[in-house]
Amino acid sequence: MEKHKASKIFVPGGMPTYTYIPRTERNLEDSLRESTENLCQLTTVTGATKSGKTVLTKKVFPREKSIWVDGGTIGNEDDLWNYVLESINGYIASDKSNSKGSRVSFRVKLSKLIRFIPFFAEGKGSIGGEYAHTDVKTTKKSLTLSPRAAAITQLRKVKLPLIIDDFHYLDRSFQGDVIRALKQLIFDGF
Repeated sequence: MEKHKASKIFVPGGMPTYTYIPRTERNLEDSLRESTENLCQLTTVTGATKSGKTVLTKKVFPREKSIWVDGGTIGNEDDLWNYVLESINGYIASDKSNSKGSRVSFRVKLSKLIRFIPFFAEGKGSIGGEYAHTDVKTTKKSLTLSPRAAAITQLRKVKLPLIIDDFHYLDRSFQGDVIRALKQLIFDGF
């Protein structure tokens, strides 16, 4: 039997390396998993400190298939939305360019074989010219969004669950702003 250090078995405040105790008697994993079937909802996980809320959530929503934000790292609204944008390789500014144009060109070359003395000396002469004209019009449009607007627009496209761990660390009024900002996405099933 292989021996392991206790610090690898029970990891308060971290993800255990070797053990995970499913909460089968309370159906917690299944209940949380059901939120993926009915996406028109905001799901909260509550419980006593160090009771395994984050570990449970990571089991159901792994970081590779979700957007995770640590509430303890968020100081203001832009921090949250910029973190979301970074997680999805998002952006706040975009440029569009359209080019329309035409190019006209032609080449003329005339050549003539000249025989000076039949069967002994001959030469070749040519004359030519080329004309080219290009007319291009470029239109450029630039759009810069607030981090909030950019994140919400791009969250709609990536369709990944957004997990805000330790949401209670956010200022109370800011919590309401976040919920209001996400309300339409939740309603639309994203």
